[in-house]
Amino acid sequence: MNFTAEEWHSVHNELSRSGCVDPKAPVQAEGMITIKAPHEIVWDLLADVTRWPHIRADIQDVTSPYEIRPEATFLWSTQGMKLTSQFGPIKRPHFLCWSTSGPGLLMTARYEINPGPQDHSVVSCREALHAPDYPQLGSAELRHSIRTWLEGLKALVERPTSRDHPSSGDRLPIASPVRPLN
Repeated sequence: MNFTAEEWHSVHNELSRSGCVDPKAPVQAEGMITIKAPHEIVWDLLADVTRWPHIRADIQDVTSPYEIRPEATFLWSTQGMKLTSQFGPIKRPHFLCWSTSGPGLLMTARYEINPGPQDHSVVSCREALHAPDYPQLGSAELRHSIRTWLEGLKALVERPTSRDHPSSGDRLPIASPVRPLN
């Protein structure tokens, strides 16, 4: 099943009003991690979608929106699947939301970044997924994906060079890749 532009737009509008995560999605998961960096730095690295391949090695072909704002659209791929995402509610440096559609799936994500003790950040993620064409994708698989994403973000942010914004050639190895969709 492919979502029509009208269906995708409808879900995006709903998530924009509700704070991002689709409460009706059949698959939902969340995760949390503490990162040794101020929350402004963490938010900036997460919001820079061109850095996503440094967070998780299976992400490729990211095109950046002109600016990070609600309704800005960006494209990316993972494991050969081309995806289209659109930012929802954004409040720098505290939260960032987006919806994503691709062949047979529709997903929403909300990241909250809060200051923690001693200049650390607490990052929580909640995602919801409609994927009728991929019945093998359940909450356990989504939790695994969130965990590897948060671990990759932590590894990138806590690298000494990340504050100096490493070049696009400075790839981040990921110890726990996401399982293929097929």
